[in-house]
Amino acid sequence: PNILITTHRGPDGDAMGSSLALHQVLKALGHKVSIVVPNSYAEFLHWLPFNNDVVEFEGNEELAEQLINKAELIFCLDFNDLRRTDMMCEALENTSAQKVMIDHHQEPKDFADFTYSVPRVCSTCQLIYEFIELMSWTEYLTVDIAKCIYTGMVTDTGSFRFSSVDSRTHEIAAKLIDLGLQQAQVHQTLFDTNK
Repeated sequence: PNILITTHRGPDGDAMGSSLALHQVLKALGHKVSIVVPNSYAEFLHWLPFNNDVVEFEGNEELAEQLINKAELIFCLDFNDLRRTDMMCEALENTSAQKVMIDHHQEPKDFADFTYSVPRVCSTCQLIYEFIELMSWTEYLTVDIAKCIYTGMVTDTGSFRFSSVDSRTHEIAAKLIDLGLQQAQVHQTLFDTNK
């Protein structure tokens, strides 16, 4: 199917990390995949692998709406209510595509055909890793995907400081490092290169 991945307005590290990680896995599986986000996002996330594939709805409405309308399956990542997509909300509501929500925020709204919502989990990136395992797609994991997942986990947990971090979070981080992830490099890129 023609697949679209989207996330909330003002995408953060978890939103972009989860979107770009899933994008790479689905492409490796041979699908046609696009990412459309509502608006621009922080410059310090633009180093993420495949960032150049991202279409910002704001300023590219025509192209973005074409991609939304062509999609047969839409992954809604890191948000629990279509209104969080802001100006994209109407286009997403009007599409006949099936929707899959993968999210960790409380009280998810009932807009998706499939919902994978676990509020006790620290980040959507952790859920994306678990979804990849669940679907038996771990053979498609790469260092680039690891960078994306780790970015979401580290930014949504205050560098693993928050109480939502559990042993599973660290276990996944360890698996990403085993894939060849240079975690110190990711921290440096995220936190030490900003003016």
